[in-house]
Amino acid sequence: RNQLPIGPQSPVLSLRSLRSLCVHCQSYAVFCLLGDLPHLSDLTTHWYSQQGTDNLAFSTRLRSGRVPTRGFPSLQRLAASGRITDVLDMISPISSPRLAALFIHVHDGHNSDIITNLERMFALSVLKCLERLTIHIVFNAKVLLLGSDERIQVAFSDLAKSLLQIRSLSTVNLRSEFRAIFLTDNDILQIRTAWPHLTALSVQSIHGDWAQNAR
Repeated sequence: RNQLPIGPQSPVLSLRSLRSLCVHCQSYAVFCLLGDLPHLSDLTTHWYSQQGTDNLAFSTRLRSGRVPTRGFPSLQRLAASGRITDVLDMISPISSPRLAALFIHVHDGHNSDIITNLERMFALSVLKCLERLTIHIVFNAKVLLLGSDERIQVAFSDLAKSLLQIRSLSTVNLRSEFRAIFLTDNDILQIRTAWPHLTALSVQSIHGDWAQNAR
């Protein structure tokens, strides 16, 4: 579906009764303004991160705790796409106690960058009651040129360190491009213990024959 572009002076921000919104945010500051919509429960957004100093400065201030949390008090479903650091910044200001569904499509960075930021993301308290999760990760395609099975795999245990602490999950979909997610028997045993309410699990690696060793 199409996304509505939104800027600082957008009249969309005056629609206080909105419950569902699909937007293309042009800056992080504008995204945070959406948090003032009191009834917004379903949000789909893509943030094309700009490299300007204003956006970078705002993001830095948020991470250092110098920008107040905006709210999103009624949010129950979030679908977000962009660079891994941008998506982490999108989730950080959300304070809704009812966020139950998260769908993210992330890209950019080296293998360790994505894993580190996913670990930070799933340690956020706002995700502690999450029930449905879909993660689509696009790793750096240059890894395919290296020709090493070790370099083109990522361990499920590395991806899910913080994720396994979210015990309310019932549906988990993990999809990886340009890295094969390696799932072991021990991982399955950990999943059984960590996610007692799990009813659906999908782990997929796509783009290339190298993914055939993933489980």
